[in-house]
Formats: sequence, C-alpha cells, structure tokens
Amino acid sequence: MKKSELVKAIVAKCERIHPNLYHSVAKKDVETFINDVNWDGLSEIEFDCNMLKLFSMFKDAHTSYMNNIPFEGMGINMWYICGKIYLRREGNFLEVKSINGCPAEDVVCMMSGLMNYETESWKNHMLDSKISNGYFYKMLGIAKDRVCVEAKEDGGGLVVVEGEIKSHKAKEKKVSNGQKSSQIPIYNYQIINENVLRLNYRSCQNIEDYPFVQFLEDMKKDLQDKNIEGVVVDLRGNSGGRSSIIVPFVEYVKENNWPCVVLMDNGTFSSGVIAVRDFKVDCGAVLVGEEAGQGTQHYGNCPPFELDGKSISCCTKYFDFSQELGYEGVVKPDIYVRRTLEEFRTGQQTQQVRTAYETINKLIEEKRNEQTKTIE
Repeated sequence: MKKSELVKAIVAKCERIHPNLYHSVAKKDVETFINDVNWDGLSEIEFDCNMLKLFSMFKDAHTSYMNNIPFEGMGINMWYICGKIYLRREGNFLEVKSINGCPAEDVVCMMSGLMNYETESWKNHMLDSKISNGYFYKMLGIAKDRVCVEAKEDGGGLVVVEGEIKSHKAKEKKVSNGQKSSQIPIYNYQIINENVLRLNYRSCQNIEDYPFVQFLEDMKKDLQDKNIEGVVVDLRGNSGGRSSIIVPFVEYVKENNWPCVVLMDNGTFSSGVIAVRDFKVDCGAVLVGEEAGQGTQHYGNCPPFELDGKSISCCTKYFDFSQELGYEGVVKPDIYVRRTLEEFRTGQQTQQVRTAYETINKLIEEKRNEQTKTIE
C-alpha cells in the first residue's frame, strides 16, 4: 500500500471506531494537513514524524501512532523536570542549555508538537519519557547519529557530553522515584507505624503468576491481626490498564470505613485516573500530589489495530465523571504538593509522601475523636 493510501486508510478507520474523532479539531484542517504532505516521497523516519504531527491534532492522549516509534538510546540520561531539560550526571541534575546547538527551550517546543495529549500535565510526562530517545532528535532534524549536550554546572560553567544514537529493543521505564520499573513490583503493600496500610499500585495490570485478587486475599489474611486505621494508596506513575482490577480493594477500604489518602501525579493516567475517581467517590479519599495526566472527561478503551504493519491506538469509549468530582478539566489533588528538583537529586522520601502520612494521621485522629464523642 502506498504511504498516502495508508494514511487515509488509518484515519478512515479511526473515524469509524472513535466516538468523536474531531472533538477538538475541524475535519477540514486534518484533511488539509494530509493533502499538503507528499507522503509517498517520505523516508520512513519522515513518515513517522508526520504521522505523530497528524495524531497530535486530535488532542486525544489515547488515540496514538506512538506504538510505532522505536527507542534509540544515546548513552545520555536526560529528564524533563519542572519545565526544563536536565542532564543526570554522577547523581546531579544539570540544566541543559542546548542539544546539538539547538536551544533546550526550542527542543521542548519541537518535541511537544509530536505528542498526542489532552492536558499540559500529560504532555510534561510524555516529554520526560521521550527526552532521552535519540529517534526523536533524528525525526526533528536535530541529530543524525550523534548528540552533543551542553549543560550548566552548579558553579556556572558548562559541561559537554556526547553520545551516539543506537537502536535498542526496549527501554526500561522510569518511575517517579527514579528507579527502573523492573526493580519494583506492580503492586505491593507496607504497614506504616503499625496502623496505616500503604498500597503501591503502579499499573492497572495483573502480575501473570500472582493476580491482584490473590494478592488481595493474601494481604487480608496478613492484616487480620493488625490494627489498621487508615489507608494510603500510591497511584503515582500509574498510566492505566484494566480499571476493574483495583475495584475489590476499593470495596475493601469502603467496607472497613477506613480514612483514605491517594497519592497522584502527572503519570496517573487512563485507568489510573479512574482508580483516583473510585477512591474519591466511593471512599471519600483525600487526593495528594500533582495534577493527573488526564481530565474528568476523556476518551479511552483503546485496543490497537494494525494496518499494513502499523499499530494504531484508537479510543472506542467516552468517559465523564465531572459531575461525580464536581468539576471539569484535569483531575486535581485536594492538597497540591509538587516534587522539587532537590528531591530528584537526593532520591529521598518526598514531601508528597510526608504530606500523605500527615494527612492520613490527621484523618485517623479525627475519626477517633468522633468515636469518642459518640461513646460519651
């Protein structure tokens, strides 16, 4: 199939599947973009770049061409934090000034044009996940096979780091505490100060040989002789999966009438956001952290389809829990706590976690006082 025919076939199938593909862009603007590109004259990398630009027009974080983009490492560890690119070197984060002579702010602007997102928070999360992928610099014409990164040292001087862009099978996903995802189970729990249950729930998936339902039953047995008075659920970096998996735990918290605090950030997305909604609505949870990666109204449920070797994600369902949460727009925390650069540098317990513990202890104390008044 010719590239020009493939593009039109992909968009036509998305039109059939998606409940409202043109909810944020006029169809004629998409058609104009498609007609203005000489698709059949493009190289594979140019095709990928223009497809990302095309899908960014839909302003739908789930409807995406991103599955087709390979990871090409550079041997350089960069992060996008607090609106800036940083080079991680010897445990320090140095602010990047330029990449192959291109100012860092221009790199961010150009790369943002290749992202499909609905909220600024998710765009920032996406930038952090792609900023060390050399393929993006090749697509944007910033690099061919090498990168030269200029970063500012704390003392004011400049450090220059060079790297070769190489293909890799996969990249280990970064999570909010700077560790590799392979080092951290999808779900686990801890008992804090003998009376607070903390559930770390990093993805809405089942571990193949230890499904969540079995994990939950084992946890319940372990908690039988414990005096649990409150729950903290860490949903930071949970970018989704199957929303139904966490429901039995939500019901467990509700049945025990435990005060609940949920940690969230811009990596909380898709089914992760639905889990935030469930804890908030069903358990009255207090939300702590940063804005989620998605809003109270969004499209989702996006099984990929393939056409001529290209994998496309396209939404099939509309979700709206704006009335349940009482507002429209990005899902917001009740207590806003932004992670600082210093916390990324040190890797120490974050202020978000400390605030979550302070909040749950306050809620526990309030419940104890209410029970005492009832007895009196």
